Amino acid sequence: MPLITIEKLSSRTCLGLWHLTESPEDFALPQQPSIMKQYRSTSRRAEKLATYALLSAMTGDDDLLISHESSGRPLLEGWHISISHTRGYVAVILSRDTRVAVDIEYVANRVNKVAPKFIRSDEHATSTLTRLLHWSAKETAYKYFSEQQLAFFEMRLSPFPLQESGCLEIENLRSHRFLNIHYRQNNAYVLTFTY
Repeated sequence: MPLITIEKLSSRTCLGLWHLTESPEDFALPQQPSIMKQYRSTSRRAEKLATYALLSAMTGDDDLLISHESSGRPLLEGWHISISHTRGYVAVILSRDTRVAVDIEYVANRVNKVAPKFIRSDEHATSTLTRLLHWSAKETAYKYFSEQQLAFFEMRLSPFPLQESGCLEIENLRSHRFLNIHYRQNNAYVLTFTY
């Protein structure tokens, strides 16, 4: 079981991270038959099953079922939930009390090609890693403010020192609300989350 971590962020909020190395057949979960029928892609099946395995490890409940709003936002009865997948990783954040959001992105130069589409002229992102953190933080803020369907340029990150982990501040320019987004980064991925 390639569970990386389950971290208690507060008394009723936790963050889980899974390193996906399994094939869909390696899982033994109650949700497996329906996922195997619902998704044709082997990688998509594995992501969904790893999400349920991580959810089970975080809650101790194998029978939870995730549904989705029409916007795609995940729903889980009794919980606030956010889910993210990237190449080889699954992240889930859960809270009983507060809205949550998470994003995970694998580290690669691909972000440099699309940087002009999401980095504002008044933001400071001069390296691949800082651009990836901007992307991931804006994805997290987009999920957090999902009902507003913000565009990338409707969010602005304040300057921040690049560290292995830290906290960023992002402004929702439409509502003028500020949101703290925590981040972790290493050679494999960038992880951003808020709660």
